[in-house]
Amino acid sequence: MEIDSNKNKKVLLISFHFPPYNDVAAVRIGKFAKYLADYGWEPIVLTVNNRLGIPRTLPVEINESKIVRTPYYAFFDVLSQAYRRINNQKSGNKSSGSQEKGIRNGSLDLKMYRLFESSFRLPVIEKFIFDPIGWYKPAVKAGLETINSNDIKIIFSSYSPSVSHFIAARLHQETGIPWVADYRDDWAGNYKEYHPQPLYYFDRQWEKHTLKYSDALVSINHPLAKILENSHHKIPTVIPNGFDDADFKNSVSLTSKFTITYTGGIWGKRDPSLIFQAFSEIKKEGKLSSEDIEIRFFGHSVNNDISPIIAKYNVQDFVKLGGSIPYKESIKKQMESSVLLLLSWNDPRDAGTTTGKIYEYLGANRPILAMAYPGGEIDKLLRQSGCGIVVNDSDEIKRLILAWFDEFKRTGRISAHFQPNHNIINSYTRKEQTRSLASVFDKLSICGEKTNEVG
Repeated sequence: MEIDSNKNKKVLLISFHFPPYNDVAAVRIGKFAKYLADYGWEPIVLTVNNRLGIPRTLPVEINESKIVRTPYYAFFDVLSQAYRRINNQKSGNKSSGSQEKGIRNGSLDLKMYRLFESSFRLPVIEKFIFDPIGWYKPAVKAGLETINSNDIKIIFSSYSPSVSHFIAARLHQETGIPWVADYRDDWAGNYKEYHPQPLYYFDRQWEKHTLKYSDALVSINHPLAKILENSHHKIPTVIPNGFDDADFKNSVSLTSKFTITYTGGIWGKRDPSLIFQAFSEIKKEGKLSSEDIEIRFFGHSVNNDISPIIAKYNVQDFVKLGGSIPYKESIKKQMESSVLLLLSWNDPRDAGTTTGKIYEYLGANRPILAMAYPGGEIDKLLRQSGCGIVVNDSDEIKRLILAWFDEFKRTGRISAHFQPNHNIINSYTRKEQTRSLASVFDKLSICGEKTNEVG
């Protein structure tokens, strides 16, 4: 597949996640692709087509002719489709799109699900179910065709899933083109995944073998960079996630009601129980009513994930649940809010986590209430930027919400724990992050040219 050439050097970006499929990983790679040309690099993207169950609401900000989309197979897609239909049937949900085909007691979907349900989280099985390994063969074929038709100078791949690095490693071995491996998460040491011995050892060895010949590593923060340095004996370049200031240019008026907003998925340890407990106490004490304040959640499956918690604390009148919304609408919801809610995990294992969402919140320029590990990367970023506070106690959350509400009603603004440092904030724009990535490419490209001259 030949792409129109220009004076820029060309880089092949390999990522399972890419717009229009709306997830946070796709935003990072999509924004790299958008801005690389500003720094002398023409991106050609190798990604998948037709991802199941993911909304197609993320803007594609490069010419579609520069995107190579290939088929893929993932066993998890088949099982998850069955799982959604079964869940919808159990809950009596007739409106979901996944209910269209329905499900019968004797159906193949139900038989498959029952057969594999107990095995989903076995370590070895999990690796092959949840990684789209079936993308490897078509992507390698399309990648070699793209390289043969274009003067590709750099190969770039982003983890997760691990198949992106497998593809890049193969293309690098076949062509000798320098390879940059991006890590958004730790691979073998990811505490969010179950890695008992000896699986952890073999998974780490598999990772080391795959990354052995990579020319450069990139990570999203310093704790992850240290892990990678220890594992691979290479010093990674830290390029955090960020926000695209172009997405926040429009002026947006605040909602008439004092509004706390959360955008994104609710999964793993992202538990909103503490803030619901705080709202429950506010309600019992009669301090505020639903006419004064509301808390909104927008994201994939938030209804199923947090409805039971809302009922437990009897705060239905304060809470508004929305489904998955387009990226640009999510930005608008953030900007019109009085406060933004960030959910992480108050645990030392989560100290190195910096969610992609926090950078969008910085761009929205609204106060951030975070539930995260004190002293961790999220806490440090909020302190450095002056954009919010980490609180993990329901009584403290209650006092903070009441204080913010009172200040806002008196002055029309919030200043407590919100004194934005715009020099810090502006260092996290997507354009600045892409400048850093282009610098990595430049260094490798110059080294490659000098090697060729010597040869």
